[in-house]
Amino acid sequence: MMTLKISHSILSAWKSGKWEDAVSYYLGRDVPATDAMQLGRLMDEKWTKYINETGKMPEELGGETLDSPRTQVKYQLRIPFSDEYEFLLRGVPDITTPTQIIDLKCGRSDANSYIGKMQLDYYSLFLPECTEGKYICFNPYTKKKTIGLKFLSQKNRDDALNDIMTFGGEMLDYLLANKLFKNYEGRIVS
Repeated sequence: MMTLKISHSILSAWKSGKWEDAVSYYLGRDVPATDAMQLGRLMDEKWTKYINETGKMPEELGGETLDSPRTQVKYQLRIPFSDEYEFLLRGVPDITTPTQIIDLKCGRSDANSYIGKMQLDYYSLFLPECTEGKYICFNPYTKKKTIGLKFLSQKNRDDALNDIMTFGGEMLDYLLANKLFKNYEGRIVS
């Protein structure tokens, strides 16, 4: 069985027409970070450290106490595609609790711009017991936060699988046709 390693970031870039970025992510090439991306990474590190030390959300994100938070845990899931190929979906949610998947964003966009996207749906494939997804977006320029809630169900997981099969299949065809496919032979934890 040949394995195509994918993530929400890779397939999101692919389906939005940023094929070169998607292939670069897939091949492990560095994509130049913008100033906004660098700020986002710094804030993510700061927030993760705070949550790990206190069990609470940072003040600029609301300050509430979290129920048994886990931060930056890596998940992976094998998804059969054909007799010859499978997808290895990988993801790292910012925060999980026993019932929630929380994604933190830093930038000018508010939570409404993320709610219709599928990042939390993909993550719910790893954590089907989580029934609520939450985007918390912090604008560092205005110091305001917005929150978007998304209830997660089997329909979200079915939609995520359909998305993976559709766009993962397209990307696999492209990689094979252009001799860019690399069978993932790393450690796969079942």
